[in-house]
Amino acid sequence: MTLSRRKSLLRGSGPKAIGILKLLHRSELGSALLCCRMSHDGRYTAVGATDGTVTLLRTTSAKVLFSLPPRDTLPVTCLRFDKPDQSSFYRLAVGHVSGHVVWWDLVRRAPLYQLNVGVDVHCCDFNCWYTRFAVGCTDGGIRIYGTCVSRDTCTQKCTCPKHQILVTHVAGREHRETVAGHISRVFTVRYHPLEEHVFVSAGWDNMIHVWDDRCSTPLRSISGSHVCGDGLDFNPLNTNHVVSGSWRLRDTLQVYDYRTGVPPTAHVTSHVTGSGSHVGCHVYALKCIEDRILVGGSDKNSLQVLDGTSLLSLGHVTDLPGGVYSLDFTTRTPRSSTVVCVTGSAVFFFTCAT
Repeated sequence: MTLSRRKSLLRGSGPKAIGILKLLHRSELGSALLCCRMSHDGRYTAVGATDGTVTLLRTTSAKVLFSLPPRDTLPVTCLRFDKPDQSSFYRLAVGHVSGHVVWWDLVRRAPLYQLNVGVDVHCCDFNCWYTRFAVGCTDGGIRIYGTCVSRDTCTQKCTCPKHQILVTHVAGREHRETVAGHISRVFTVRYHPLEEHVFVSAGWDNMIHVWDDRCSTPLRSISGSHVCGDGLDFNPLNTNHVVSGSWRLRDTLQVYDYRTGVPPTAHVTSHVTGSGSHVGCHVYALKCIEDRILVGGSDKNSLQVLDGTSLLSLGHVTDLPGGVYSLDFTTRTPRSSTVVCVTGSAVFFFTCAT
């Protein structure tokens, strides 16, 4: 086979973008990637790998800036930037399968302190005031921590009461008969964007639970969503609505009113593009951005942008190197956003017209 023919085949088998998504940059890293997160100002993107490394990239160019010093060799499952103020703007919480959550100062590239959860960590999230920190685990439990008010002076050996666990929402296999909650792995926790104590969670047990983090049992439960990744988010245009993404062939997207737990108001089995084609997607990751919904998953290894009302596809990328396990976005201008996703060992950056 000639070199030109080989290059032509490679071009034909690469990712294909249709609609309002356009490829900006691609960066190949050495290990399989599981999660990604953009800083609050959108300047930097952190990605976590299966070998425990966390790498920081410049969002505008996909240039690798540095990797954090090795601290845990087990996979990184979740990333969250700390509160967006001057003292902690570039501080990153990193969750590992080992059961550790480490806070890093990205300016000094140094660890600040570590939470020892005790079981495998799959997901985490801050509340809207950054005063609570929820961790979802492999035993079906959700641990709620207070965050230290003196982040500047806090150390790895800090014994501040704010670092102690406040509430444990545990059902788990051994408690499934007596305690309401998840009975299998929790893959996503998401705090309400306006309510300080309200959050939702979902996982393998086909349940969404609505919680008040001051209570040890859920406020209500909604059945029907099989969530296998960070596939749950509040709709910013109507924060009473929760959108879930399920890893399955049918009813992949569902919308609920979290206050009532009413049956889904909409669902999608295949996403229709402007050209009339159909793209199926087993959802791993989902995020709402204004009147759009970003969806990533496997089957055709796709990233998609949906209209937040009709759930029709406005653009998609297929034939990525692997399933899309995580995604995030930042608003560049009033008319466009930058979307990042991780798939295989690659980080992709796209522009998304709004």
